[in-house]
Amino acid sequence: MILSDEKGNLRIGLVMEGGPVLALADEIGKPRATLVVGDNGPELSMSDENGRRRVLLCALKEGGVGLDLFDENGKPRTGMATGKGGPRLTLRDENGKVIWSAR
Repeated sequence: MILSDEKGNLRIGLVMEGGPVLALADEIGKPRATLVVGDNGPELSMSDENGRRRVLLCALKEGGVGLDLFDENGKPRTGMATGKGGPRLTLRDENGKVIWSAR
């Protein structure tokens, strides 16, 4: 199912790709937020105006949850998670190298 605005730009898409996928687009039709419910649980992804993922939030069916923040180049920089192993916080440099981590 696709919904467009009065200018014909794609604004909302709902498809089944192994599970439901809801995509929300900005005023020029670029996907900015996507909600996926897959085999491992739901994931919410948010992208910037250039289409790069900036935020990923997930709730796994095993009970774990996670939040990842990405820089302007789409590289993961901050990760927070909690689950059976307890809470975890990880910071990465611009090359993806872990520069600080705590459990």
